[in-house]
Amino acid sequence: MQPSPGRTITVRSVVVGFLYLLLCLGALASGMFGWLLKTYPLARYEVLRHVPGFAPRNPFEGRDDLIVLLMGCDENYTYGGGKVITKFARADSIHLVRFDFKNQGVGMLDIPRDSRVSVPGHEGVKITALHVYGGENLVIEGVRQLTGVVPDRVITINYAFVKKIVELAGGVEVYVPKDMNYDDNRGHLHIHLKKGWQRLDGDQAVGFMRFRHTDTTEMRSRRQEEFMLALKEELSKDPSKLPDLSNLILEMVISSFSTAEVDYLMNFVRELPTNRIKRGGLPGTWNEHNWEWLVDESKVPQALVEAGIKPQTAFGYSSR
Repeated sequence: MQPSPGRTITVRSVVVGFLYLLLCLGALASGMFGWLLKTYPLARYEVLRHVPGFAPRNPFEGRDDLIVLLMGCDENYTYGGGKVITKFARADSIHLVRFDFKNQGVGMLDIPRDSRVSVPGHEGVKITALHVYGGENLVIEGVRQLTGVVPDRVITINYAFVKKIVELAGGVEVYVPKDMNYDDNRGHLHIHLKKGWQRLDGDQAVGFMRFRHTDTTEMRSRRQEEFMLALKEELSKDPSKLPDLSNLILEMVISSFSTAEVDYLMNFVRELPTNRIKRGGLPGTWNEHNWEWLVDESKVPQALVEAGIKPQTAFGYSSR
């Protein structure tokens, strides 16, 4: 059985699905309150905010918005494939997410990993490679060159984290849209999946998300969104796994967000109506000769507005 043709992936579902993994949505649904309160700071904060008379401080008070650069990174290996070097891995997926506190909205802009960009010292390269050359700071500069936007925070997710989450969930049931076969011995990536419904383990899930041999960037992005929603559903089935999930999530975001900020963003998105969440992509054309995305600078300002990264009044770049 294939997914229903009438089923659509709303932007709200995608954003909430991702923030579920980051922010441990519903982590207090079980009867383990006492132990959770002592052991897990996110759980403690979430319980307290529901206590009558308790008014948690808004950690973003005084800010109109918050823009986050969200990156998913490949695994990069030494010559011969012996050792993983996560520090210099390529940025496999790049997104800008804007939390608009003033107008109660969320925007998301997809930046194709093959977008051509020029930054000091690296002319005419793909933005995915900037993380290899200079880490998060160079990617931030690349994003600024392409969009005029400088993010306030950065979250980097690698596939080792995704694998841990899937294994914690006990696997994820997804629909594989076609046979997927690809081998990269040096990169330790082996993908062999058959078309149809399957329960994927950690390694298979990583392959499902990374496969791009015969896919466009749009097809790959949509498949990753489907997987994200399926993983969210799996994690919600067994509350006993949520403490370990909370630990993994906080371990990933602790350098960028406080516990109070994590909780606030979770509830901010959860309470938004669907029409207050937008999404878009960086406009351009595909250059088959160099296998790269050529961004159309003339259309970027409008794309930023339509994706909710810039307010409606700012048709064009505005300083931050």
